[in-house]
Amino acid sequence: MPASQRASFRQAALASGLLTKEELDEQLVAVRADGGSGKLSDRALAKSFVEQGKLNAWQAEQLLNGRGK
Repeated sequence: MPASQRASFRQAALASGLLTKEELDEQLVAVRADGGSGKLSDRALAKSFVEQGKLNAWQAEQLLNGRGK
């Protein structure tokens, strides 16, 4: 996945107001602490938010497609 697509999930999540920068940062740290390596896919990050109940599957998919507001 190109870097521009990785950034788009985070940008869309912030623009939508569904997630804060702090939530994104905390989740990145948590996922990496659970054994994730340096590069973390947007899909894996989105899945972790769904598993925690912070996003539903539809919201995650919309954000993965770069749709914020």
